[in-house]
Amino acid sequence: MKLLVDYTSKAVATVLLRTQFLEEKILSNQNELIQDILNRSIDSEEQAQMRMGLPSPNGEKYIFVGGIIEFEHNVIEAGPERMESRNQDILVLIRSLLKRDRMHHVLMMKNNQIYLLCAKARIGKDSESSLYQKIQGLIDGLNKYINQAWPHFHFHIGFGKSRTMLLDAWISFKEAFQVIELSQTVPAMKQNHYYASIGVYQLLHAVPYPILSDFVQDQLGDLIAYENKHHLHLIDTLAMYFKCMGSKGETAKRLFIHRQTLYNRLEKISDILGEDYFQPQRRHCLEMAMLGYPLIESYSTDQ
Repeated sequence: MKLLVDYTSKAVATVLLRTQFLEEKILSNQNELIQDILNRSIDSEEQAQMRMGLPSPNGEKYIFVGGIIEFEHNVIEAGPERMESRNQDILVLIRSLLKRDRMHHVLMMKNNQIYLLCAKARIGKDSESSLYQKIQGLIDGLNKYINQAWPHFHFHIGFGKSRTMLLDAWISFKEAFQVIELSQTVPAMKQNHYYASIGVYQLLHAVPYPILSDFVQDQLGDLIAYENKHHLHLIDTLAMYFKCMGSKGETAKRLFIHRQTLYNRLEKISDILGEDYFQPQRRHCLEMAMLGYPLIESYSTDQ
């Protein structure tokens, strides 16, 4: 019996060691594949799909979506060992959620970021929406677990648009980065996880910083300078006034201020910007500038 137990324990240890070795090898191959896609160093689409382990398409095409999950760790509070342990726990959770939904995928952990590349055979016109539904299921499952396990732990999720070529997935990852940047800088975009849903920010992100900065300064410079000096929340008031389509009662209600306070602010805005600020062409410029203003502030802070 002792010999049997000894042989059994050795066999179990060998199997576990072999399983861990295979998992590490698979993870290493996945890391290398995603890194090569990001660096655009793969020669052919067929080679890329073979490395991803996709079955032969037989005339069917695939759709690919790249996403990034970024964690905000409190280094002083958590410490490096606890941070690494938490990252691994989340990585295991993501794998289990992906297996539950039967999504073909590859993963790469890089510092406090997890790169996720999902693939699905394009069978019909609903294939893309089906893939994004599964991605949303992953996001919901991740949110639920982290909110229960670590209520004060912050993370950001971004997914780019789908691509029909695996070699173009680097664009999807780039779009995912932009989604995360927006969620960190623009409060209204905090709960948005998809590049296709960021609307006009697709254009604003493509505008070079000097041009965007000059535009914001031309449209809002005087208003920004006055607000920085007097702290009257004029920009927030103007944004809400536009959002409420010029309804003073609704604007005051949403800002939780008295109507007379709103009238005083609007009068000051009119003095600074001119009486034509609600005219269509002028209004469009001001709205674009107010959307670009947080991006300018974020860039200045990073610098």
